[in-house]
Amino acid sequence: MLMINRKVEYGLMAVLYLADHGDTHILASKELAHRLGIPAELLGKVLQALARAGIVEAVQGARGGYQLVRSIDTLTLGDFIEAIEGPILLTKCQVDTERCEQSSTCLIRSPMKSVHSRLHDFFQSIPIRDLIESPAGSPKGVRP
Repeated sequence: MLMINRKVEYGLMAVLYLADHGDTHILASKELAHRLGIPAELLGKVLQALARAGIVEAVQGARGGYQLVRSIDTLTLGDFIEAIEGPILLTKCQVDTERCEQSSTCLIRSPMKSVHSRLHDFFQSIPIRDLIESPAGSPKGVRP
């Protein structure tokens, strides 16, 4: 089953929270984890990956933390998933044909390449802004 994992879910929650609350101040990962009700250690690792990808910036110092540096209007779900998990792949042969024992007789490599391309394009077409819930209010459990 193809599923977005917890790291991606927590990262999305954090980035959307930073987009909504982070313009005026920087939030430490532990504070952000507390406000979102998610594990601080895992969120810290996710934020580090997002910082390496240039999506958030890690600010050092006593009042350090993270701030969003990419616009949620131009940041796509595909960019986001790849920043945390690496390339979105359905089959190993999309990146490593030399290790495939069936490469000379494989009947699905070419069709899967097409599916992979369409899936990649789909994720790249979804701006993170589209994942914001309706203005009916904050989800339960989010701490101001």
